[in-house]
Amino acid sequence: MIPTIHADITPLAINRTAMYYVVQDTLREIVKRDISLECSALGIKIPVASLIKNDFRLTEENDREIMSRLQECVADRNSLNLGQSTWSHDAPFQDGVTLAFDPLYLGFSTKRRRNISFVLDLTPITRPMWHSPKVSTLYAHAFNNLYDPSVEIVSISESTTRDLWANYGIPRSRVNTIYLYNRLEGKKITGSPDKCSFLFVGSLEPRKNIETLARAFELSGLHSKGYTLRVVGQDGYNANHTREVCSKIPGVVLLGRLNEQDLAYEYQTCMCLVFPSLWEGFGLPALEAMAMDIPLLLSDSGALPEIGGLFTDYVDPCDIESVKKGLCKFVTTKTGEKPLYGVEKKEWLAKFEKSNYLKDIVALLSRNI
Repeated sequence: MIPTIHADITPLAINRTAMYYVVQDTLREIVKRDISLECSALGIKIPVASLIKNDFRLTEENDREIMSRLQECVADRNSLNLGQSTWSHDAPFQDGVTLAFDPLYLGFSTKRRRNISFVLDLTPITRPMWHSPKVSTLYAHAFNNLYDPSVEIVSISESTTRDLWANYGIPRSRVNTIYLYNRLEGKKITGSPDKCSFLFVGSLEPRKNIETLARAFELSGLHSKGYTLRVVGQDGYNANHTREVCSKIPGVVLLGRLNEQDLAYEYQTCMCLVFPSLWEGFGLPALEAMAMDIPLLLSDSGALPEIGGLFTDYVDPCDIESVKKGLCKFVTTKTGEKPLYGVEKKEWLAKFEKSNYLKDIVALLSRNI
């Protein structure tokens, strides 16, 4: 019998990034399988019945309370010690399974016989300049909990699994690599592709490398030939600087965050997804575009080669000339239209299906160790 799952669902209150949907889908599957479930967010209890009634979304009251708690933790260094008493080496174990969708939330959860934490990427530690200093400090404390032998880790890519070993010495035997999936599956749009539109999808923050992409687009001279660069994504850390740079470059259009239907429309009406992010723990936009038969131009770093495989072209995200040449080469040769599209591509995409994620995560939760 599977013990009660005690899930920290804080990502449901933060934004509509990939983990928002992963949390929803995971909770739905747990409930569907009649597994006992209790939910909290940063130590605040969230009634499961209320979640189910609200289609696994938080109420506005829950949202406000959780965000207020999170802001307190970011602002107050003393809050960094919150939860450390229950995570000390000799703390007694309690029954059940803790499921945290990010290491940041382990310290707000009770230490149990089994503790499972997702790790998306290590950039708050390895590249702190891409994040708010306070956020990086919080993660520096949070990642220390991963040393506890009671913690089992879910990594969303082999790239992140390697980073855990390289930076923390955490062996592969303690890490379960479980790929994410295409949340836009089945959202088909009838529309005519814009043969002159490049698309970028990702939040406005340094790690996404949007400023380099925009400047490379400017250097390419493609705007004078009728091409545009459309950027979909909500504001992130230091977004104002990104906005300022993009506002001065003709042909760059910032669309903000879009709902799923409008995002699917942008994918299916563009000629190419351009995603030269400096580092991704997974790279969901690449998977979403590839699943919709959109040609790709990706960064050659992080987890993106794991997603794109042989079905895309790559650029060096740190070299503006490489990005510029990638844009120009695509326009002149349409190199994104790979001959391997077909049976091979379907086989490649099969490992990123939602059913595989749900099967693997339930198997992990069910494991009796």
